[in-house]
Order: sequence, then structure tokens, then C-alpha cells
Amino acid sequence: MKKIKLFVTGSMLGATSKSGCTHCHYDFYWLLSRPSSLIYSDKIIFTSYCNDYLEKDNLPFYGEKIGNAIKTVFDIAKEFNLIEIKNYDSIITPEIDNNINQEIDNEREVLAKRFPNNIRLGKTENVPGQIFIDNKEYCGEILWSINASLILSKQWQAETLFSKRSYDYLKYKFQASSEKSVKSVQFSKLKAFDNFFNIMLPEQVIFPYYALDDIIGNSVQYHCGTCKKTELCQKEYLDKVEETTRKYLELRETDEIRQIKELLQDITYKLENSSSDFTDKNIVREFRKQETIANRNLRSAFPAMKRWTYISLIASAYAGLYAIGTGLPLAQFTSATATAASLVASKTIDYYESKYRWVGFLQQQRKEKASICREK
Repeated sequence: MKKIKLFVTGSMLGATSKSGCTHCHYDFYWLLSRPSSLIYSDKIIFTSYCNDYLEKDNLPFYGEKIGNAIKTVFDIAKEFNLIEIKNYDSIITPEIDNNINQEIDNEREVLAKRFPNNIRLGKTENVPGQIFIDNKEYCGEILWSINASLILSKQWQAETLFSKRSYDYLKYKFQASSEKSVKSVQFSKLKAFDNFFNIMLPEQVIFPYYALDDIIGNSVQYHCGTCKKTELCQKEYLDKVEETTRKYLELRETDEIRQIKELLQDITYKLENSSSDFTDKNIVREFRKQETIANRNLRSAFPAMKRWTYISLIASAYAGLYAIGTGLPLAQFTSATATAASLVASKTIDYYESKYRWVGFLQQQRKEKASICREK
């Protein structure tokens, strides 16, 4: 089974921002909105510079509380051997850097002409490479990082953890490119995994509200700045982050999660080879079909096999007693054959029950989620 590698992107892939912009950063927002990425991924890739950034005492862009919380999550992820650190400089050479810049210069002009109703070039002198896509501003730094991330992810055979904003740009970029189908498949696959695991698992919030206050802040009516009881939160929030993260990462190592990942990947592989035009909904729909088939087997075929095995064991036991009492070779042979057959059947049942453990796991998760909803 192909490993699921996720590459952490951002507008500062190298040692420093190319433009010197102090607001450039790595993108960890997926950790807030799609924490299930920690469950279904086999590796999460950082550039060496991204790892150095996480080693700082304070992550400047995010704020102290959420910065410490993010660092805590990834420190634990490293304990579980989930993090892989790659050498950025070996791939993004000065020549590649120059090629990316030339491509962006040409691409900006092409996109503005091809999609005049959606894309326009900016004219702000202190924002190099400025462009507006669906009224959202992009600078040359952001465009460069997206294109560089595509190169890195291809070399490292990883899926890019792009933000929605990045995908909005790529939507137009790949409409004029043969890579469109490849990137749409990648996006559909990640979206299917995200949606499936987020829906399946009981509600889990890795970051307590106190940690998120750096991001939410004054944008909501009630925030930590209006509370007089934050001292306790300050003492406990990192412990809560660690506790929840460990539960998440322990869950990813269970047989049930492994089986679900394998089935989702198998479905995606088959869809990729049959059609390039599919969405995350197709993946989830096919998974539901497989779950229905597995449920049917568990409810009908397996109980019948269990009954047959039970009867066979009783029969072999009686045959054994008869063989002991009579000493007849044929009776002994019949007893041995019945016992062997029943044991083979028992092993078969054990195999299939183990194979479909994920079905019972999903049913239990749905019950827990339903219970949480009723309590609310």
C-alpha cells in the first residue's frame, strides 16, 4: 500500500521570506480544521527550515498560546515517528528558483487575459507580483511558494497540505494545464479522507478555546480577554493539548484505522485507473457500498458458519468418544477428520472477523457521535 505523505506548505519554504515580508509563515491551519490528518497520514513532511521555525520559543505569526500548542502537537508527533524532515535546498536550486519566477511572470498575464471576469493584475508598487483572483489578493511571494510546493511534493511523492486559498489559485492555473486531472485527483483524495475521518470519529478538539484565542481574539463577543478566570486555563491548556493529541495518535495505530485507510486507498486507486473525473463523494460512496457488503456478510454468512462449526465440534467430540470406546480405526479417522474440518472453519471465521473489525468499529463510532448529539 502506498504511503500517505502530507507536505506542510506555506509562504516561507526556505530560510527566509524571499521578499523580506514579516507576515510570511508556514501554514498550520489544516491542523485546526482537519485534525484527522494526524490519523490517516503515514508521514507529515517539513522542510528543514520549517522544522527550525517550530523549534523557536515563539512562533511570531501565530501568537504565543497557539504557537506553543502547535509545537506541542508536533513534538508528540515526532515521538510517534510521524514527522519527516526533508532538504529543501537540494531541490529548489537557484536555477529552479529563476524558472519559477519566469513561469509566474508569464502565468499572471495569461490568467488575467483568459479569465478577465475573475482575475485582474494589481498595481500596488509595494506588493510585487500582486494579482487578484475572485477578489482575493495574492502577492508574488505566495504564488512562488505554491509553485515551489508543487515541485517539492512531486519530488517527495507527497500530497500538499494547501489552504483553500491556494486551491482557488490552482483551480485557474490547471485549467490551462495537462496536470489539472492529477491535482484534482489529489484534492479529491485528501478531501475524501478528511471528510470521512472527521465524520466518522467522535468529536475531538485538539486545541482548547484558550489556545485559539490568539486567532479568534476580538473577532467574537466572548473571548479570553473578557474573562477573569484565565489563570487556570494558562496552567492546563498545554496538558489538554498533549492528552488529546496522544489519544489521536494512538488511535491511528489501531488495526481498525489501518483497515479503513487500506480500503479507502484501494478505492481511490481503482477510481484513478478507471476515470480521472471523480470527486471525494465518489470515494465515500464506494466505501459505503463496501461497508454494506461487509455488514451483509457479518449478519448472514458468518453466523451460519459459526453454527456449522459449533455442530462440527460437537460431532467430532462424540465421534472421539465413540472411537475411544470401540477402538475402531474408521471411527478414529472420522473423529480426526471432523475435528480438522471444524478447526479450519474456526480459523476461517477468525480471519474474516479480524478482516472486518473496522465495520464494528465504525458502528461504535456512530453510536458515540449520536450520543454526543443527543446530549447537546
